[in-house]
Amino acid sequence: MESITEMDTLTYCFYVAVMEDGHRVLSMNTYPLKYTDLSLILIDGHYCEEKLVTDAVIGLRNVVSGSIDSFLFASDCCTIDAKSDTSNITIYFEDTYSFQLPTLEILKLFEGWLGFLNAYYSNKIPGLSFPAPKINWLKK
Repeated sequence: MESITEMDTLTYCFYVAVMEDGHRVLSMNTYPLKYTDLSLILIDGHYCEEKLVTDAVIGLRNVVSGSIDSFLFASDCCTIDAKSDTSNITIYFEDTYSFQLPTLEILKLFEGWLGFLNAYYSNKIPGLSFPAPKINWLKK
């Protein structure tokens, strides 16, 4: 596992991918590339629900503040075990591997993601209406 002194700063961007059939996928990219798989926490759609992301943010805030010792949350492909200073992230994709990030970085990521979800579900992303329009494939 990578030591905390070797970590780079986590950066990220959020986006909505619109597929050819009009289906939308909410997603994020995380950088540097060695942290790319952190976005797998979203792969099953579990953390695209505001309530679950809010619960994760509350749990992470409680860990950072010292109110609780640890907070564990996961999706099918990623587990995050947050402690006061450092979070252990385990990726279960093609190969299982783990790395560490400062818990405050994970909290910032999830606060940003929650803000993005709030904007999406409140129809505040320019040029993108919510709910997604129904597509009529029948031509008259």
